[in-house]
Parts: sequence; C-alpha cells; structure tokens
Amino acid sequence: MFASLKTLFAAPADAAPTYDSRTAVAALLVRAAKSEGTYSYDEIRAIDRSLARHFGLNVIEAMKLRAEGEKLERAEIDPQSMITAIRDALDPEERFGVLSGLWEVVLTSDTRTRGLDELLNSARRGFGIRRAESQIAREHALASM
Repeated sequence: MFASLKTLFAAPADAAPTYDSRTAVAALLVRAAKSEGTYSYDEIRAIDRSLARHFGLNVIEAMKLRAEGEKLERAEIDPQSMITAIRDALDPEERFGVLSGLWEVVLTSDTRTRGLDELLNSARRGFGIRRAESQIAREHALASM
C-alpha cells in the first residue's frame, strides 16, 4: 500500500529537471568543456572565472553554480533547450557575455572538435548574435584570459 502511494506522489523518473538561466549558462559552459572528451582543470577554472565575472559571484558561489551546471549537463538536456532558456531570460548584452564566456572555455581547450564548433554556432545563432559580433566576443575572451 505504501509503495503504491509512494509511486503516486513521486515525480516520473524521466521528468526533465527544472533549471534557471544561470544554471543553463553553467551547463552550456560545462558541455563545451567536455565536448572534446576531456574536462581539464584549466577548463574548470575558465568556467568558474566566466561565471564569477558574468554573474558577479565570488569564487565559492561560482564553483557552486558550476556544480549545478555539471549536474544539469549530466542530465543530458538538449543544448538547444538551454540556449532557448538563456535567450529568453537574458538581454542581448548579457547573451554576448555568455558567448564570450563560451569562447573562453573553447580557447582554453587544446582541441577544437566539430561538435564544439556546432555548439558554439548554435549558441551564437540562438542568442541572435551575428558572426562579426561573435568574433568580437572571441577577442573579449582572449583579452580576459
């Protein structure tokens, strides 16, 4: 009897996790860092720096947000859903900052894969950012490294 009550009130096992735009940003950065098959200390530091700078967090807060992003990324949420959540919640200037942070993670990585380029281009298009503006975001990322 208790088992049937428990299943009645339990969330479905395949229910998608809920998340806010900050967690979506963290998960997108983690997804970029892991896209080439590794997840290096330098990439983790780049994610933490980007989250701290973008959201005005201290180091501990940025690390906690990254951990939430890692959890969301493990849930294998479709990147387009994360991009849409970010686009809908952030203004264009903030989305530019997210793209700059994404570039920072990409540039920290030793390898560029097709999947990473696709993720970067999907984010750029989903955020409504032109190619030329993406290059400016790349330059900002280089300057902040």
